[in-house]
Amino acid sequence: MKLRISSIFFLAGYLMNIFVALIIIGSLISMTQLTFNIANTSGSFSPTAIQFNATIEINNGGYYEIEDALVAIRVSNATHYVLAEENQSLGTIPLGYSTHNISLSVSLSKFFESSTYILNDSPMYMAFAISGKYALSLMSFYIEKEDSFTWDAPLDGLIYSISVTDYNSTHKEITVDYSFNSPGYEYGLNTTLIAMKDSSIVGKNTTLQLVPQNTAVSDSVSVVVSDSGTITLEIIFNGYIFEISFEEEVVV
Repeated sequence: MKLRISSIFFLAGYLMNIFVALIIIGSLISMTQLTFNIANTSGSFSPTAIQFNATIEINNGGYYEIEDALVAIRVSNATHYVLAEENQSLGTIPLGYSTHNISLSVSLSKFFESSTYILNDSPMYMAFAISGKYALSLMSFYIEKEDSFTWDAPLDGLIYSISVTDYNSTHKEITVDYSFNSPGYEYGLNTTLIAMKDSSIVGKNTTLQLVPQNTAVSDSVSVVVSDSGTITLEIIFNGYIFEISFEEEVVV
């Protein structure tokens, strides 16, 4: 008995459909037997990064290994604009129970591109996601959990005032008093006051302090000038990876 070519293709297609259907059914059953747990979590802020450490416990009770497994952390602002993102590969997750230690450091450099996150505590979101492929890489999954937190701005609530006093009979002292609420980490802060007249520097002074964590900080920086008239001031706050400046005019 001879089979027609069309019959062979039909039979092959029929068997392929059965094969795909079995894979899909097996995949769906596998997903119901796949559980995750995040344990031993710890995190910390520094002037340059958010550090996140955890142990992921995975119970893969299905029929397939998980391939190209990936964990990721994404930090976004109140409008869900992504400010930082980092991921770590878990490789292949075998059948059964396994644990995987992760350590992710999310850079804060993008936060300081906007003065908003330098000067104001702000609501943020941190999303933790796990993704991977299974069933001979024919199927994929993505699981995400998002939590909110408050961003600690390094100069939260910054205010300053300017005063001019007699230094002696020929010079004036210009003082900038400032205050702010410090974040939950220590950092070094350089505060610079530059006095200019007609685009020339007539006075400059920089102070350095170690800003303690969670403290109402008050300090000042001063310059002494001999010139009179209108003086342009530039006030610069520089701390590790952020810098912000303000310009004011005073008459001496």
